[in-house]
Amino acid sequence: MRLIVLATGAGGGCPQKSWGCENCDFARNNPESALTTDSLAMAYAQKGETAWAIVNPGVDLRHQLARHAELKPP
Repeated sequence: MRLIVLATGAGGGCPQKSWGCENCDFARNNPESALTTDSLAMAYAQKGETAWAIVNPGVDLRHQLARHAELKPP
C-alpha cells in the first residue's frame, strides 16, 4: 500500500478567507506555501493495476491532485 498526504491544513486550510493573521497574510503572498484542507490518497492493487482512493476529499481536491503527477488520469 502507498499513501500520499495531499494536505494537512485543518479547519479549511490557510489562508482563511476572513483572517488577517501573520500566517494567513504570508500564505496569500506566497501561494505555494498555502495549506489546503487535510486529505490522503491511498494506492491499492485492483485487477493487477494500481487504483487510488481518496480519504476525506474536500473542495480543494482539484488543486491537491494537480500537485501529484501519479494521480492524473492515464
